[in-house]
Amino acid sequence: MRTALQEHAHAAPVAQGVNPAHPGAILRTEMIEAQHLTVADVARRAGLPRTSLSRLTNCRGPMNAEIALRLERAGFGAARVWMTMQALYDLAQARKELDAEPPKPREAREDAPVVTKRTRSRP
Repeated sequence: MRTALQEHAHAAPVAQGVNPAHPGAILRTEMIEAQHLTVADVARRAGLPRTSLSRLTNCRGPMNAEIALRLERAGFGAARVWMTMQALYDLAQARKELDAEPPKPREAREDAPVVTKRTRSRP
């Protein structure tokens, strides 16, 4: 049986147009608020600076491997799930930025043959 955290990580967020949640938002709602804890409580249990965890839970900083491992050791989900959620979030953000760019014209390859329009010659 999957936990709510695993459901967030395995929902189909790689599909175009889907905006996965920032892992810090999931940590805040599914772990901290759901257990009636504070950011300071979780930071203390995980051995993290409160300010680092606060940045993460306010979606102002990324989940990284050290934070994910410390959360796992403290019983706040699997590090692999946190890192998967961050990767999916980063991918969606990059896709969003790339889609906002105007399309670039295709450049001809140097080794491609030059094609010219032939005209009929009249006798």
